[in-house]
Amino acid sequence: MEKNKKTSIFLIGDSLMADYPKDGYFPQQGWGKYFSEYFHKDRANVYNIARGGESTSSFRKNPELFEESVLKRITKGDIAVISLCHNDQFSTRTLAKKEKKFVYLSSEDHCAAETEKSTDGVFRMTDGSVFVCTVGCDVKKYKENLSFFADRIKEKNAFAVFVTEPNTGERMYTRDGYAKAMVDVAREKDCDFFDLCTFHNKYMEDFFASDCAAEHAKTEVPLFVREQMFLYKLKERGIISAAAQRAHLNQNIRKTGTDLVHLSETGAELIAKWVADHLKDSALGSLLL
Repeated sequence: MEKNKKTSIFLIGDSLMADYPKDGYFPQQGWGKYFSEYFHKDRANVYNIARGGESTSSFRKNPELFEESVLKRITKGDIAVISLCHNDQFSTRTLAKKEKKFVYLSSEDHCAAETEKSTDGVFRMTDGSVFVCTVGCDVKKYKENLSFFADRIKEKNAFAVFVTEPNTGERMYTRDGYAKAMVDVAREKDCDFFDLCTFHNKYMEDFFASDCAAEHAKTEVPLFVREQMFLYKLKERGIISAAAQRAHLNQNIRKTGTDLVHLSETGAELIAKWVADHLKDSALGSLLL
């Protein structure tokens, strides 16, 4: 690596990493917003390429995202931090025949109604409707996509760092299958990785008293963590006004005042620190200090 060369860090992710404006979104934020704050400006430039709704499949297929924004800019000694999972795991869209537009289904809807899933992402529901998954994929395809990213980044003599995604605020251990898949690929490709999913679980477990070993205590997210890290009952807690809720650009906040998938500013900042601390303590840390 050239002496005194700044290291460029490219953040590849979804809405959990993306940067959100305060106007219309407060207090929602992605952890990529705060990541640069943990590195000296003379040693690293951070470029947040993350975008809401993206997955490994959509990043790979869209030239604007991976080819143009990362591969054409990344150079020897640079770093690409890859944290994609939620939309691979959960995001399925349906083409509503009457309305002629795409609408989102929750993972609970899938579990309740799905009767058959083909490898190309087509869901056939009990009512006869057909739902087409445009960004999600199974674990096998997920691993293929991650391997593709690792190989292309290595071709540039740069470094891929894989970061498993944090859990939702709905329940613990929600990422395990995909998190394990990402760790497996990182090891196969000899890439650095931070198992944020496991780290986040352990963080939440610490809030359980030692005598709370009941099964529900091992799956339910502690109330403090919901309030600290996620978008939980924002109007009731006085975080936003009724008017702000009605105007919010996150439809879950607009409808219910709660979103236990996306992060609050506090949650995003905390995760940014965890990931940055890992990176600085890793074998790549010398490029950044």
